[in-house]
Amino acid sequence: MTQIHVLDEVTAQIAEAAALSHISIIALGRASTTGWSDGRLARIVNVVPPSDGIVEFEFLANAPLETAIVLEVLTPISANSAMENVDISNFWGTGLPLRGIRVLAARNSKTVEVLSKEESSELNRKMSPRAVAVVVEPTGSAKDPPGYQEDIRPLFRNRDANAMRIQSGFDLHILP
Repeated sequence: MTQIHVLDEVTAQIAEAAALSHISIIALGRASTTGWSDGRLARIVNVVPPSDGIVEFEFLANAPLETAIVLEVLTPISANSAMENVDISNFWGTGLPLRGIRVLAARNSKTVEVLSKEESSELNRKMSPRAVAVVVEPTGSAKDPPGYQEDIRPLFRNRDANAMRIQSGFDLHILP
């Protein structure tokens, strides 16, 4: 397996469950030609905890066979990985927290910071333009099921509703 050409986006989602967490990582990138397959994130094993507290993954894929006919165009490819039963506060040892997740490609890398709920809320308030992994509540923990007026309608802009009305005659902002 070989590193892909370039990395476009990395997303990490952290779901808390008691003291341990589940981290899902999704990476989107581009291979240098057509024919690449089986994208995956391979964790780099550290003998000594890194000073920056960041865990690293390589974005790897199977290159096309040498005999294959390929097009010399950047081709989208994706990969995902999961880290189960993670103690974020003591990831590298007692008092050594996980600070981020870095994904490496041949031409670049991207790092997602792992923040506490408080740090995440503060950054969202400031509208900081950095990539952030946010702790989300487990599915089914809400007291009330989501409702259209309160939870879904605010996700659609007026221009989204207008486009749907023009294309299909369906108006998102008028309930049947």
